[in-house]
Amino acid sequence: MFIKKSVYLSSMLENIIEREKLAHKPIVMPEHPYVASLKDFGGDELLAGIIDIGATALVAATADPEWRNYVLPFVGPVFEKFVFLGRHAVKAWQIYQTVPTKIKQPFSFYLRQGIKDGTDNLIKDVMFHDPMYIAFMALGLSHFPKVPPFMLSALSYGVAVLAVSGIDVAKEEFNFRRKKKSMRKIGFKAEKFYESRFYIRSDKNPNEVAELLRKEFSLGKGATSVYTDTYFETKLQSFNGKKPKARFRSRKTIDDPNITADGLNSLQIVYSRARENKTSLDQVRYFVLEKEKIIYPIDREAHCINEINGDLRKFLDHSVAPEPYYSNVCFERTNWAGPELAMYTDKIKHERPFYLIELKVWKDLKLLQKAMRFLMVECPIVSIQTTYGKREIMGE
Repeated sequence: MFIKKSVYLSSMLENIIEREKLAHKPIVMPEHPYVASLKDFGGDELLAGIIDIGATALVAATADPEWRNYVLPFVGPVFEKFVFLGRHAVKAWQIYQTVPTKIKQPFSFYLRQGIKDGTDNLIKDVMFHDPMYIAFMALGLSHFPKVPPFMLSALSYGVAVLAVSGIDVAKEEFNFRRKKKSMRKIGFKAEKFYESRFYIRSDKNPNEVAELLRKEFSLGKGATSVYTDTYFETKLQSFNGKKPKARFRSRKTIDDPNITADGLNSLQIVYSRARENKTSLDQVRYFVLEKEKIIYPIDREAHCINEINGDLRKFLDHSVAPEPYYSNVCFERTNWAGPELAMYTDKIKHERPFYLIELKVWKDLKLLQKAMRFLMVECPIVSIQTTYGKREIMGE
């Protein structure tokens, strides 16, 4: 029985998902921003820290006791700089060795990029880590004279690395808010919400599944629209794992006579970060997308980004690359809305059609978990949870 059910689930996945990677790994979770920063900065600091501790121990054993405590806090920060960029040089060499010959650049090309990546951490080291290390060492030497200097050095070094990673995360959040503020000045509007996404078997009508949730959560009557999303490359950076997508969205409503047939167009920059919304022990797990959608409404006369002018044109020239386009993602969306919970069913128009159900809340994560659990428990064979978006599913 178990084997038959497993074969059935595998066949169902192949019917729904276009790419093998989605079938085998429908959930992709980024590292926590603090952990990612700690690995990156801490990796650069590890070898430097060994040099730091060794140099401190050597000077402590050979220096004159009268001036030793004045010199020891500065020994590490001076000696470590000679090896600080070594890890990035090694990584550059590894990349150089693995690049296909036809497209391989000279080693200096990869070395420059490696040094550039390492320079960011070197700046953090000089501006934040070194002052904290020196302060911690000075305090330790004056208040704990019996503790060996190399132990004080190791402790001071580790505490400073932890502190700098925290500062790094806070700095990224500040930069993200500043970026959003600059975008609002030229006419963008921001919306923050939480979303979960499920595949629906292509041989099932998603409205049947949606009707169960609509009744359970007292959602309103559904309205259907036709969407065309055109994704393009963006030069916008990520902030603490919040990755940006840039798209031009055209929407035409077919159920609401108050909206003209020309539809609504908008430029959208969507920052999203997947996370697991943990709860007490349960039979299901809750993978949620934290999203911030920054929208610029477009005149209906503009049918693509090449027809956009003014301040928005300047923003596009600096932030996105309008070509090459990805293939358009066309889908038919029906939405059911409540005071806090909204539900969408998306029918993707493609060679092998499939469906998505998206659940969305603006603040109430407990309500989102409740709706997710209802869908996974009541329709376990029909629905498969994923963190991929429509663009990744298309794989183009």
